[in-house]
Amino acid sequence: MKKAAPKRNSFRLPETVVPTVYRLTMKPNFNTFTFSGTNTAEIVIKEPVRSITLHALELEIKNVVLDESVYANQNYPFEGRTIKPIEISYDKKLQTVTFDFGVDLYVGKAKLKMEFTGKLNNQLHGFYRTSYKVVDKKHWGASTQFEATDARRAFPCWDEPDKKVRFHTTLIVPKHMAALSNMPVDVTIQPTGDEYRKMVCFKPTPPMSTYLAAFVVADLEYIEATDKNGVLIRVYTTPGKKEHGKFALDVALHTLPYYADYYKTPYPLPKLDLVAIPDFGSGAMENWGLEIFRETALLVDEKNSSASARERVADVVDHELAHHWFGNLVTMKWWTHLWLNEGFANFVEMLGVAAQFPAWKRRVRFVAEDLVGALHDMDKPSSHPIEVDVNDPAEIREIFDTTTYSGGGSVNRMIEHYLGNEFPKGITKYLDCFKYGNAATEDLWKILGKSSGKPVSDIMGPYTRQAGYPVIFTEEGSRNGKSILKLEQMRFLMDGSIDETYPLWNVPIGVMTPATVENPKFMYMKGRRMTIPRTTKWVKLNAGQSGLYRVAYSPRMWDRLTDAVRAGEIPEIDRIGLLDDAFALARAGYVSIWSALGLLDAHRNERETYVWAMLAGKLNGVASLVRDEDPEAMLAEYARKFFKPLVERVGWDKKPGEGNLEAILRGVALSNLGAYGDEEIIAEARKRLDAFIASGTLDPDIRQTVYTIVAQNATDEDFEKLMKVYDSTDMHEEKVRVLRAIAHVRRPELIRRVLNLSLSLKVRSQDTPIVLSVMAGNDSARRTEWEFIMENWGTLLTRGGGLGWISRVVRGVTEGFKDRSDLARVEAFFKTHSMPGLDRAMQISLQMIKSNMKWLNRNLRDVESWLTDTRVPLPASEQVSAPHELR
Repeated sequence: MKKAAPKRNSFRLPETVVPTVYRLTMKPNFNTFTFSGTNTAEIVIKEPVRSITLHALELEIKNVVLDESVYANQNYPFEGRTIKPIEISYDKKLQTVTFDFGVDLYVGKAKLKMEFTGKLNNQLHGFYRTSYKVVDKKHWGASTQFEATDARRAFPCWDEPDKKVRFHTTLIVPKHMAALSNMPVDVTIQPTGDEYRKMVCFKPTPPMSTYLAAFVVADLEYIEATDKNGVLIRVYTTPGKKEHGKFALDVALHTLPYYADYYKTPYPLPKLDLVAIPDFGSGAMENWGLEIFRETALLVDEKNSSASARERVADVVDHELAHHWFGNLVTMKWWTHLWLNEGFANFVEMLGVAAQFPAWKRRVRFVAEDLVGALHDMDKPSSHPIEVDVNDPAEIREIFDTTTYSGGGSVNRMIEHYLGNEFPKGITKYLDCFKYGNAATEDLWKILGKSSGKPVSDIMGPYTRQAGYPVIFTEEGSRNGKSILKLEQMRFLMDGSIDETYPLWNVPIGVMTPATVENPKFMYMKGRRMTIPRTTKWVKLNAGQSGLYRVAYSPRMWDRLTDAVRAGEIPEIDRIGLLDDAFALARAGYVSIWSALGLLDAHRNERETYVWAMLAGKLNGVASLVRDEDPEAMLAEYARKFFKPLVERVGWDKKPGEGNLEAILRGVALSNLGAYGDEEIIAEARKRLDAFIASGTLDPDIRQTVYTIVAQNATDEDFEKLMKVYDSTDMHEEKVRVLRAIAHVRRPELIRRVLNLSLSLKVRSQDTPIVLSVMAGNDSARRTEWEFIMENWGTLLTRGGGLGWISRVVRGVTEGFKDRSDLARVEAFFKTHSMPGLDRAMQISLQMIKSNMKWLNRNLRDVESWLTDTRVPLPASEQVSAPHELR
């Protein structure tokens, strides 16, 4: 008998019954797209209860038996028994199933046997199906994605990270297909009465969380090697692609032992498989011993992959490898502490890539992408803390975001700077203390503090527990005839509003001057205000961008720093930090847009790739805000003049001896000059696309640039040429290049065509988010895309593997709006479509639209004046100081 379960208030399972072992058998059916299975869970009943509740979603469970016969061998004063539930009830909201046995259950060990069936879905989560071609014939396989709360879609279980068990997994699959799981195969046998299948039994796992369990069933081939510590590493692909796994294999062979040495802890499993799956919702998943990737995150075609594609593969492989210690060996107690997994992997990924590819300047890119990304994600009134209480599965999915990953990684970078060599030593002690178990943030702080002898929790705790981060207002002054800098901190909010709780942080103030560029001085600001001596012509705080905060200087100090940039006196990482601070502070109203644009202009002789990427981003941000406004044409003309010398220097064609950074810089230069309407660049892009279609030859490092410039200016004929490239390749990286390019089309009829294409059968559901996310940054398409999203809301909610990508697309599209009519339309839609997992994104979107409106009111006239080089006096209200509320 089945019925709805009685309602409970908490999404957490009761602690009255806990599992220790799952003996799991799974049998997929590719004819009906279903699966069947059994799970015999070895459990411990901690107190007398009449029912057992565990997780199950979209499963039909039957033949449930509780076996307490183990008591016969435990000297209990009663005999063991086998009982069946009198009632099975489901709670759809809490995603649970409850077995009511009608009698008090014995306290102690027992076995809970369950049979179940489910759907091999096409939603990219749980146990789902994937398609691929073998000799032009479509084949089906199956893969898993269980993080964060989708193991319950595949088998009934206690689907919480602190409910670790040993898995004994068996897969019953067609004979010709490969079957993979977390551990090596123990034995393969022939099922009785089924000559077309095989039963693959895997060795038991160490204790691990359900979200790390995995299995893959497909036609696969592989390449393999053994690392220097004797771990067998294989890269699996669908047929015909295994040679494209060589680069990823080389990365894993380097980094797995590198991490074992860094952590001073061996990799705990006997093998590691990296599998490229044609359909995968996220970039990759760190399942213990069986990492699963989308193809673009694992495969590199030596002839056709770009430098940026190689860097992405190295990033993703090293990120997932880092989790085998931070996340898998030691797992967060609950999703509140997700940053322990993702923030640490984000940070250590940088170390692994930098060690193997030092010429790539991975530490610089961390600042340009991760630190800067965190600063922009954490600066909204609705931004969440790095440690955030979550309960509902939708809330859990919502925190897989930039704040958790890049914000957490930036905090780890701060800790590394604070503790130096004591940091990895403390990490080793943490892993040893909690291995095969669970930990919380405070556990890490305590061990790092004890190991280093420093107050780690007091210094670092506020950065994870409190929302946001500080801005340090900096003014020149004097005391007793000596020059000083007066510092004052407050929470930075991108719209210039005030957090009236007035939180405080312990801020690492790194002081850089002309004399201390190579060896800045560091001190901690622990109160609201602080003074430091000033003896030189310019001073830059947050040296090396080692801290998670911004610095607002007085106009005179900005001018001096601008002159120092122009003179080449400021290091690369600090130039990136100054640029990002200047434009963020201008949005908040703490710095004049004159100061920000003047700083940008001082970089005309810039040589470094990631500084140029930052310059392009800031200029594009201003261009988006002044679109359809008076300065639009003047800004485009300025941008063409700004990028033209760079293009003349780097050219279209690769030069002997160039590396990744030069290739990436060429893309930045050409794509920006083309985007701002340079006719020579547009004509050359069309010429090179035609030559590629005719001959098949085009440098992969400029293909994205060529495709995008053509798409931005596309005629119907141009569009068809791009689609010909898309249709003629089976290389996923190439298809994604085209999808990214056509998301930049500007003609209304082509915009609608691309939007419709994104939901068609020609585009895999995993790639729909790519099209919509890129188009979200297309000013010509913004309103049309928003209409499309509203029209297709129900369809989008079922596509792509969860709400995370929808959250990003909704923000990406709506955050570009800047007038009251758009604000009203967005508000009206949000009011009727609010749901857990999207609420915060919706709040942030509205805050950004309002901020855009403020920006235009404050800065539009000054942008126009700056572009015409007729400088207006800086109003007194623009002189930087801490808000009056703090004085």
